[in-house]
Amino acid sequence: MISWFRSLQYSGYKGTRPYILDFPAWFVNTNIGKPVLTHEAVELGRFLFYDKSLSSDSSVACANCHQQKHAFTDPQRFSTGVKGRVGRRNSMHLVNLLSDQRFFWDGRAASLEEQVLMPIQDYLEMDLPLDELLTRLAKHPIYPALFERAYNSKQITRKLVADALAQFLKSIISHSAPADYLRAVDVGKLKLHEIPPPLQKHWPVYQKSLGILNCGPCHTLADIHGQNMFEDTGLEAVSKDAGYYVVTGNEMDRGKFKVPSVRNWSVTAPYMHDGRFSTIELVIDHYRRGMIRKPNISPLYTHGGSQIITETLTDAQVASMIAVLELYTDEKMLTDSKYSNPF
Repeated sequence: MISWFRSLQYSGYKGTRPYILDFPAWFVNTNIGKPVLTHEAVELGRFLFYDKSLSSDSSVACANCHQQKHAFTDPQRFSTGVKGRVGRRNSMHLVNLLSDQRFFWDGRAASLEEQVLMPIQDYLEMDLPLDELLTRLAKHPIYPALFERAYNSKQITRKLVADALAQFLKSIISHSAPADYLRAVDVGKLKLHEIPPPLQKHWPVYQKSLGILNCGPCHTLADIHGQNMFEDTGLEAVSKDAGYYVVTGNEMDRGKFKVPSVRNWSVTAPYMHDGRFSTIELVIDHYRRGMIRKPNISPLYTHGGSQIITETLTDAQVASMIAVLELYTDEKMLTDSKYSNPF
């Protein structure tokens, strides 16, 4: 880290450079936000994201609970915070968040800038008061210079910390899964022969599964599209976790949780807000056979709904569904160095 900082410090570079979110022409995206990002703030946010000194005992970083190789989720059912404290929900993914409007499983944060400061202060997670955080950063050997470079300010504030972390998270984009190329053919952005040869073998699987892939009405697949739905998936007759109710105060929202993207699902187990399902087969089986019918359950989950009737899926169709979902694993994003630990 120090060598990187010194090379930047003595390069003679002044000012900030725009960070362009450059999507390939074939990538289909809708409702995408257009944030103003800079290389300097994004890089500063990456340092903060991986820095354990943002926790009270310097043992936990944001990246402990949001690991790149797991699409910025945690493979443990509940993450461990400072002093061995265990959380109560599974860590959500932090990919393709540009158009999301609410954050956390219960939606209690209305912006990324609000969201990123909450785990730092949370008793079960990093448990560090923001005033102490700012004092630590001000005394750090490199952060004062990095904040001044990114924001032209000698004062480190909670607003700037939030902005830097949020800018890094906004820069984490997944658009290079095999299914992205295949969908580009499906919508006429590419011809089949333009797909890289190793991916052409997946085309029959992709085409076969389109008719039974019933996840789309709720879950984001190919596009960068805000996941702004909150649903009760019939896990419990009486929800132990209030969920979205803490935001709205509406009893019909009790037990509802944010609908996550299924992109990169193959590396984000366990599943559901409480990580109760260890495999995708168990998730699908829940929708086929295990849902508890409740007054506030989404009509999309029932026979009276308009699109999803998962009970009718055969085992062969489930296998086909899983095969096509595998195509949404973005290996490039999972290993891209610009999202990795800079220390």
